[in-house]
Amino acid sequence: MERVVDLDSSTCSSEPLEALGFLLRKKGVVFSISLDNPYYQEIKRKYEIEIVKKEGDKVYFLILSGG
Repeated sequence: MERVVDLDSSTCSSEPLEALGFLLRKKGVVFSISLDNPYYQEIKRKYEIEIVKKEGDKVYFLILSGG
């Protein structure tokens, strides 16, 4: 079962890249982030991602490689 981690959530982390790095190696994790979140562009530069769904201004993605 896939789990969705909302990188925009304040409960996730004050630093989304830190949370992403911590969860990167876990299986079945889908990340979500707003397209206007400045960390989104940084994530796209740092990681190879696969977008699995777009919903309004939010994108859901898997990390394929990088970091």
